[in-house]
Amino acid sequence: MADSAPDRAETEVENLHVVKSLAITSHIPLLGFVLSVSGWILCVVSIGLIQWRVWHVNNTTIISSGTIWIGIWDVCFTLNPELANGSSLMLCQRFTTKNTFIPSEIFVAQDLLMLATIMEAVTIGFTLFVLWGVYKKELKKHYSLVFFLTGGILNIISSVFILIPVSWNLHSIMKNRSIAFPPPYHLPSTPKSQEVGAAIPVGLISVLLLLLGGFLLSKPVQASPQKLSLGPHMVNNFQERSSLQTSANLKTGFYPLEWDKFCFQSHRTASSHTGALPV
Repeated sequence: MADSAPDRAETEVENLHVVKSLAITSHIPLLGFVLSVSGWILCVVSIGLIQWRVWHVNNTTIISSGTIWIGIWDVCFTLNPELANGSSLMLCQRFTTKNTFIPSEIFVAQDLLMLATIMEAVTIGFTLFVLWGVYKKELKKHYSLVFFLTGGILNIISSVFILIPVSWNLHSIMKNRSIAFPPPYHLPSTPKSQEVGAAIPVGLISVLLLLLGGFLLSKPVQASPQKLSLGPHMVNNFQERSSLQTSANLKTGFYPLEWDKFCFQSHRTASSHTGALPV
């Protein structure tokens, strides 16, 4: 009995590590889901913001603040109070597909960001369904891994769809590119200077969150499929050993705390006989 005690203690510790690993692994997709939802919300926010490009102009006859906000859907500026009966009004003009003067990066942003928003909404609903099935134990492990991997891939594709227009518009701002507004807009075609609006960093953060979410959703498949496939067998083995150990404890009055003391004392006794230092 004393000879097999260290082996059984080592087996118990190994099984505890396996159970802990499985518990951590099961929460990884949940974290990926939370990051995906956060990235999707920020993507929607960036679409609605008009502060993609912030132009500073010299002409303040119509534009009182000398600042123009250009988004992917419209362009806005503060109207001179002298032209608005003494009140300060925000005047916005909508972009349409008939506006040929609009740069290509703005049209690309309209299409790709809307596509990314729809795709990510589908991915979130899809992932939520899989998580519900996993935690309710109504979905087989093989299918759940495939579904998580699919959700992770869709997340990564959505992040690429967002990154392309955001980086393209950022490049145009850094190069101080002009926009040939027609006369009815009463706007200059070239600004004195322009700077990055709030929508650009929001979009970049959205890309980062979606990439992390996609990686975490696909991580159980990429990282340790062998551990996951061996998990249930090892957990059952651990439960059987735990029940047998509990029965032995009831018969002998030997409990886990005393078991640890026994193993430690046995190890020290064996070390003293062999002349080795205890580890």
